[in-house]
Amino acid sequence: MIDYNRQIQQLYQYIQYQQKKISQFEKTLENLTKDIQSLKEKPPINVERLEYKFDQLKIEKLDGTLNIGVNPADLNSIEDMDVPSSPMPQAFLMNPAFKQNLLERVNQYISKDLNSVIHETEDQLGYRLDTQYRDFIIADLQKQIPQRIDYFINILAGENHKNESQEEVLNQLFARMKADIDQAVYMFISKLPQNMNGDDPNGA
Repeated sequence: MIDYNRQIQQLYQYIQYQQKKISQFEKTLENLTKDIQSLKEKPPINVERLEYKFDQLKIEKLDGTLNIGVNPADLNSIEDMDVPSSPMPQAFLMNPAFKQNLLERVNQYISKDLNSVIHETEDQLGYRLDTQYRDFIIADLQKQIPQRIDYFINILAGENHKNESQEEVLNQLFARMKADIDQAVYMFISKLPQNMNGDDPNGA
């Protein structure tokens, strides 16, 4: 004999279970909607009001341009910067092939090593970014590399390196670029608000 009361009770329990799951989904959706709205309303991050003694990162806005290792005073002068007239720069500094070689080395560093640098910086600062934000940092840095190469070549052209080989100068420029990029990552992450932290340190 079919126990209709039991079937009705099971059906009732199943409906309650489904209602509970629906409520959980609605709550999750509501929280996600609030988070998205909060991000949209968040004011731009402006580091220009802070002063540093050394090269620094300037964040114009959260989704804006990442300026690596640049003093605010440098930002207006990089493109107009002339090669110093004294001392006489090495001729190879103006060679497009030399610049291309440096660009390839820097891009290789960004492609192979920068993700590890970002993770190490996160560990150092007790911060965790999501993958999308890491990709943003890497892509934005790559866009600025040609301008930064011109900047450092102009700086080095004003120094006395006449007794150094092309390879030695190239290594110096690469070391400066690498340090510039690493510093930019550190400054960028250190200036982000804590509520942008991607993971709860307690694992919640």
